Amino acid sequence: MPNYNGVWSLTTQLQYNTDWPRFFQSRALVIGSSVGSGGVTDTDFFNIETTGNAADFGNLSTGASSVSAISSTTRALGFSIGGKANVIEFFLVQSTGNSTDFGDMAAASQAQATVSNSTRAVAAGGEEGSATDRMQYVTMASAGNTTDFGNLSGVRQLAAPANSTTRGVFAGGTSSTNVMEYITTDTTGNVTDFGNLAQADTQHSGGGNSTRGIFAGRYNSGSMSNEIQYITIANTGNASDFGDLTAARIAVGGTGNATRNVTVGGQIASGAFVNTIDYITIGTTGNASDFGDCTATKGNGHDSVCNNSHGGL
Repeated sequence: MPNYNGVWSLTTQLQYNTDWPRFFQSRALVIGSSVGSGGVTDTDFFNIETTGNAADFGNLSTGASSVSAISSTTRALGFSIGGKANVIEFFLVQSTGNSTDFGDMAAASQAQATVSNSTRAVAAGGEEGSATDRMQYVTMASAGNTTDFGNLSGVRQLAAPANSTTRGVFAGGTSSTNVMEYITTDTTGNVTDFGNLAQADTQHSGGGNSTRGIFAGRYNSGSMSNEIQYITIANTGNASDFGDLTAARIAVGGTGNATRNVTVGGQIASGAFVNTIDYITIGTTGNASDFGDCTATKGNGHDSVCNNSHGGL
């Protein structure tokens, strides 16, 4: 091994990157799920930089479905633990083990869309007996209850989220809408119009990196699609076609690091739930490739996947 002292040339920098493994890898967590009825406590994890199957991470305190997950570099939060509930729990991402209580939401809810700027997590919409326009936030480093953030333009659940360091975007959702809206995460207040998806839809995954938001799979008028769409988060406007998933799926979980976006689980046209993980390279366009498999089939996970690289930050 060379002795890396003094001022490094580009050649030395390249040798360093070859000789030493990256200290930081993007660890994705798949928190809870439901297949058929009821929820599970299982949480899976995998590294986004490498392809391969997921492994067991630990367990939630109780079975959960339709979990809304978001992560900082150290903590992964799950909202609505226990089904339609107000419970928030968290995992320490770089270890494995079971979840710890974080705090409570304003009301028992499920199917929110969650975004963050690595410090603050915002949960938008959801179902509280009926769909809501409520947005609420927590500071991820400090356990505690949510605080009011503002409101969506209308009641929505199952919207797909994407975020950069400054903006959070909510796409689609209740009643198969094509509306996209955004917030400035560091402030509080109501949403602003962003643009439109290609079609009115719901039950699709959100993800991407700090530049592009990725929305994959969708349900509309009784049919599901394998379509992947993208936006440039810094620029308002309509979504563009990216490519296709390996199969048409709904209720898919999604998350991304600086270079890759992964989509996890979901339900296919036959009605079966799957353990599939797909991936795309965010900076290009094209179809998804097989990544590996979860430890079990995953369903109702439209926002149940998060990772600690926060979109490549």
